[in-house]
Order: sequence, then structure tokens, then C-alpha cells
Amino acid sequence: MVTALITFQPSQNLTLSKALLGLEGQLERAALANVQQADHGFTDAERHSAMVCEKLKLVNGLDLAAVLLRGKLIKEIEDNGLYSIHPAHYQRMEDCARDQGISLSEYTNTRDLCFVIFPFIEESMGLQVAAMWEAIGKSNFRELVPVLKAIITGQEPASASTRGAVNNILSDVAATARAAGEALDDAQLRRQAVDNLLTNAGQMTNRDLRATLRPDPTPPINAVVVGRNGRRYVVAEVDEDQITVLRRKVGASMDMAELALPDNPRARQGETYRDPILRGLIELTQ
Repeated sequence: MVTALITFQPSQNLTLSKALLGLEGQLERAALANVQQADHGFTDAERHSAMVCEKLKLVNGLDLAAVLLRGKLIKEIEDNGLYSIHPAHYQRMEDCARDQGISLSEYTNTRDLCFVIFPFIEESMGLQVAAMWEAIGKSNFRELVPVLKAIITGQEPASASTRGAVNNILSDVAATARAAGEALDDAQLRRQAVDNLLTNAGQMTNRDLRATLRPDPTPPINAVVVGRNGRRYVVAEVDEDQITVLRRKVGASMDMAELALPDNPRARQGETYRDPILRGLIELTQ
């Protein structure tokens, strides 16, 4: 059954909604120009199909524009401490982002892309971010983020699987260079590793890329459900890989706020009792 033309509004703000929907005309013109360049005797049916598919591909640019604009706004808020000046007087940028509908994983991904990965791609490698985004796609780029960040910065990732992937990739690049009689310094090694990753990601499905970056499956999460007087709490100890899997699986079904407890015992106790969920769990077990 063919569904009716989609006419849902993309924003609650009517002015913004009209502007976003108006982009289709610009996509039409851009797609037409691209198809005309490639048209070497298309039939009318082929030309129509090529136009619609080209428009679908060009929509990927809107995803990149959203990431770049989100990164620009995050930087402005962080640099000027605007989250603390906000009427809600947020204590952390993460809390501010969450209330604007941005999950913690999306927030960290945006920062890593805009502040680390995109600058490296353009400034150190001389590649166009837009071309890479179009070739690789949003889903694959998100899979690459932790590995690319670790390779570019040299910082050891918290995730064991990411550490393993980074070490394997750098070792493979070094071994290939030695076999070719080349001597790469650290910067050259990392640049070549990033280049290999970007090239391979543009040729792989998301499932294949994920399996390549994380060949060893993440151990299942062991959790206990604590219950008393009709109240129930789910408690689990997780590592970085498991929390990543959990966030991916539950999505918007669970709002997971991270609370970093201080080392000082008195401060830690105070912070614990300020959180209503932790306070309830403690009271439940007393």
C-alpha cells in the first residue's frame, strides 16, 4: 500500500518549519544539476529515478549541517558558561544538553566530531568533511568516533574494545609500512591509520564496520533487581563497553544521568543523598 505524501511539520516553530520544508526546492535544483552532469542518454524513467535518489543522498548534508550547528552552539555555551546563567541554573553542560533533547552520547559524539575529528580531517589531511560524510554516512561516522578520536589525540580510551581496535589498527599500519621499507614517525602513522579507516568505512556496511572495530562481543550485563514494599531498583556494574551497548539498546526508553561521586567521603555522602534514586535505594536497604 502506497502511503500519502508526508507533510508532517519538522519543528513546532512555524517559521522554522516552513524554512526547513522549503529546502526541498533547493535540493531539487542541486539534484538536477548533478543528474544533468551524469546524464548520457537516460530514459525519462531513469532520469526521474536518478533525481529522487540524488535528492535522498543530498539530504545527508542536512545531517552534517545539524552536527556542525549543534557543535557551534555547544562551544558557545561551554566557552561562556551559559549553562550556569540559564534560568534553570544548570550545574553541568551535560544537564543543559539533556534538557534540550540531546543525549549524553550524542553530546559527546558532537564534541568529538566538531572539536577533534573534523578539524583533523580538513587541516591535517587536506580532505573535505562534506565529501567524507557523504561517502561514509552518519551511522558509520558515529561508529568511528571513539577510535578516530583515540588515534588522532593519542589519548588512551576508557573502553577496552576501543583500546584493542586502536592498537590493532596502528600495529597493522606500522607492519605494512615496514614491509614496504618505509619508516613512519608517530604523526605519519596516525595520519595513515585515519586515512585507512575513512577509506574502509566508506566501503563497508554499518554491521561489517562494527564487527571490524569490535570483533570481540561485549559481555552480557549482570544486573540484580532489588525490591521491597512495592519499590524496585535495577542495579548493575558495567564497564565502558557495556554502558555503550546499554545506551544503544534502550535508546530513549531510559534517561540515564551520569553522577560522578567525589573522593572525599563526606562530600560523596552528601552528593549521594542529593540524588533521589540513590537516596531511595539506600533507604530501601536499611
